[in-house]
Amino acid sequence: MLIIILISCLFVVQVLVFIFLSKKLDRIKTIILTLSKKEEEAKEAQDGEPDEDAWEEEMKRTVELQCLAVRNAVYKQTIDLHKKEIEYAPRKLTVPDQSLAALYSEEQRKTIHAFWTAYERYLQNHWYTDSGKIKTVFKGQTTDPDSEAGKLTGVSKQLTAYFDTLLEDIMDA
Repeated sequence: MLIIILISCLFVVQVLVFIFLSKKLDRIKTIILTLSKKEEEAKEAQDGEPDEDAWEEEMKRTVELQCLAVRNAVYKQTIDLHKKEIEYAPRKLTVPDQSLAALYSEEQRKTIHAFWTAYERYLQNHWYTDSGKIKTVFKGQTTDPDSEAGKLTGVSKQLTAYFDTLLEDIMDA
């Protein structure tokens, strides 16, 4: 439980950075306030015994925060290339499929799967070298749409917009 709380805290920090950069500042603020209230309610509901509702809320928050961390890392690439953001972002969702099945509808699970599939494809097509390591050098300038760096910036903008759409569906659970 402590590990989950620590992981959640790390992701909250990334979410806060995301808030300042996002065009949807008000929407994200509302989401974070809702998550904070739900966390407080879950803590109040616990009286020493595991609470199923609190567990579900904690797992949903974990999914949401990991998705937001990935979205934030991709968004940073629209401004300039930030290798560290990609390095620190989750590679895959840490919540098992069995837990997702207990938490989300089939449609929402498909949305979550589409989110992570798009991210994996993005990493594979633009960030990984042939040996599977993260690239450190990109040819050209981010302002040149025909260069490797410029194409990555453009793809990152498209993916960020796609993630925003998917995140609305995921967070409306």
